[in-house]
Amino acid sequence: MSQLPVWLPSAIVVCLAGLFALLLSRLLRATPANLGSPFQARRPVNLRPMERLLREDDFAYLAALPGYSPELGQRLRARRVEVFKGYLAQVETEFHRLHLALRLLSLTSGQDRPELARLLLEQRILFSYRMFQVRLRLVLFGFGVRPTATGDIVRTVEALRQQIASLQPAISNATAA
Repeated sequence: MSQLPVWLPSAIVVCLAGLFALLLSRLLRATPANLGSPFQARRPVNLRPMERLLREDDFAYLAALPGYSPELGQRLRARRVEVFKGYLAQVETEFHRLHLALRLLSLTSGQDRPELARLLLEQRILFSYRMFQVRLRLVLFGFGVRPTATGDIVRTVEALRQQIASLQPAISNATAA
């Protein structure tokens, strides 16, 4: 039976420390850096153009024009999917910013609010599910299948905005006292 080299435990510890540092740096980078201050007033994302991007009547109109080719329709569809993804990224950033603001408000309130913690968890799960649905429909749209409306995601973000607006004065009064 051979003996382990003396340096092997040290090498294992160094490798584990490096792996931990790499994992920690990736986790920190995964946090959205462009959120800014969660309480900073921002102009809401305009979602009307987002919903118009996926309307089928534009494609029907284009198909009725002389000189239309299926390749042209596919290029337009692909371009609109890319633009829609940009809007979707804005909505997701806004949701995470508002969710963070609500978590910070609940932490600084000085009161234990288990209903708010439960609501935050539910909203996070619901938003993730709805984002999955929209992304799946977006893939199908790329193949010509008509997606449904994106209003569910918009309503989730709007609900967070309303909750922050209603909680902020009460929490600031409680922390001032």
